[in-house]
Amino acid sequence: MAEEPTVTETPDVKNESEQTQDDVQQLTAKELQALKDSTYDKARNDLMEKFKQDQDKIVEEAKKQALAESKMTADEKAQAEWEAKNKELAERAEAIKQRELSADITKQLATAGLPVELSDKLLSLGDAKATDEFISTIKEVIQKQANEEITKRTNGGKPKSSASNLGDTDDPFAAAAKKLGF
Repeated sequence: MAEEPTVTETPDVKNESEQTQDDVQQLTAKELQALKDSTYDKARNDLMEKFKQDQDKIVEEAKKQALAESKMTADEKAQAEWEAKNKELAERAEAIKQRELSADITKQLATAGLPVELSDKLLSLGDAKATDEFISTIKEVIQKQANEEITKRTNGGKPKSSASNLGDTDDPFAAAAKKLGF
């Protein structure tokens, strides 16, 4: 009878000199497959249980709804249907409003030269006017900081040296101005 191949499994990667016999676990191919199967079965069973619980909740809600509807009069049923449709329409309208607001925010950010990645964060404001104000405030703050940094890096726009021969006797522009009659 042939001996089964063995698989060596190590929990951590260590230098061979540091590795002890306790750190190495010898598994045969069948044992490794059994370990994989048991892990898979556990995960599958957990998912199936969660799915079953969710389905049971849905069924219970449907039963409660059917029982409530069976006790209603025709007018009450019509009223309940009307309310359900209005709720659904309101949810759809809100979803459309959010998509339009998201598109508007993205367009405004792009127009303002700001990163469009901010649109998700600004969407939480939920109001077009509030987002417009916030975008303009962000743009002003960034522009102000950029201008300050430019001024700082150019030393306030002043020349580094005060040496100038303008207005002196050897001013090249003064000689040219005299020739022209200025």
